[in-house]
Amino acid sequence: MFDISNIEKFFQGTFKVLNGLPRYVALEENEAQPDPDFKEKISHLVEAGEVNKLHYISVLIQKSNHDYMSILVNNGFQYRSSILEYTKELGSVDEYPPPFQWKSLKDVLSEEEFKNIWERCMLFSDNKPSTLSMNQHLDSVKTELGDNWRNSCRVFINEENPIAVVIPHIEPGTTDEGRLFYFGIIPEERGKGLGSILHKQSLRFLKEIGATYYVGGTHSTNIKMQHIFKSNGCRLKSEMESYYKYF
Repeated sequence: MFDISNIEKFFQGTFKVLNGLPRYVALEENEAQPDPDFKEKISHLVEAGEVNKLHYISVLIQKSNHDYMSILVNNGFQYRSSILEYTKELGSVDEYPPPFQWKSLKDVLSEEEFKNIWERCMLFSDNKPSTLSMNQHLDSVKTELGDNWRNSCRVFINEENPIAVVIPHIEPGTTDEGRLFYFGIIPEERGKGLGSILHKQSLRFLKEIGATYYVGGTHSTNIKMQHIFKSNGCRLKSEMESYYKYF
């Protein structure tokens, strides 16, 4: 059986390990020094993935790390996308009455309602299309976010109509790093200037649940989301590339 704690120890200090079992394991490179044993470690992880019949392994690395890139390609990983990461200290997030109402799976939303709205938000996105079904997306939320996942799954409401989905949470393995597992607006509500307002309210959600700073990412092709980050005072943190290996 796949022991995620052993993988976490294996990559400790150089990669954050996200638990998507039984479907996947995700690695995210941190800002530490490169690991000279990465080649052996990634080979071991691939072997474990094959034995335990994972669907895929994803690895997010610094764009400048060409050594890791070569090792991943040699182990059968394929480049998927370039990602820009932004960050912001949340102490400066304004105290203001929230402009939009919202509800969560903890309240009155059913899982089917939430998945349907989330799927609408994904339509015609400027990010690269996902390969997962909506059930698999929700399973990822349950696995990665733990017991409080229902409260994290939120839908913004305007005049009783759903307009956007946001999934705020504290990044696993940290005590105060705020992330948005997902943030998106349904197609009919785009182009109305709502993006920056809803994103700012989402940062407020993060502050309310104990985050002191925010890290958010988007594909390099998503110029609109980059504009939202900048308009809300986020600064560019790093340029990353994602690689996937499917089994």
